[in-house]
Amino acid sequence: MKNRYLASALFVATLFGGSPVAAQIEQEPTVAVIGTVRTFFKGMHVRDTSLMRLAVDSVATLTGPGLTRNGSVIVRALPMHAFMAAVASAKGGAWDERIYTPEVRISGYLATVWVQYDFYDGTVFHHCGVDAIQLAKTSSGWRIFQIADTEVKENCPKRTSPPT
Repeated sequence: MKNRYLASALFVATLFGGSPVAAQIEQEPTVAVIGTVRTFFKGMHVRDTSLMRLAVDSVATLTGPGLTRNGSVIVRALPMHAFMAAVASAKGGAWDERIYTPEVRISGYLATVWVQYDFYDGTVFHHCGVDAIQLAKTSSGWRIFQIADTEVKENCPKRTSPPT
């Protein structure tokens, strides 16, 4: 019964100009956390930095291990506003990060999402990897403050199921 009320509230909020992110205060925490992550990737896919900003905190960063030309591992960091500018100005197809089997852990006001992904530039497969996404529960709901990712170009799994 609670899920029926939740679904109705989300429908009404969306119908009357609210967003699922704004309605997340009423949601079960895991659903709200995944909703924030989906909002971010939807914004990335449609190149809508305003939508992406709904999901991230103002201090958010994108970091992760990367490989240099000689194969050594380095950690790279980028402020989220710089990443969003890159999304908005990207040439070619829409950036489509498809996520699979998210694992969510929540403790109080901290949440972590560990999720496999496939990345497409338009319809062309580019790479796969794992995102480790950190979120904080703020007065306006769950907000991403850190995304760390891997970027694997070889031996990516062949997905037979649709993204989650």
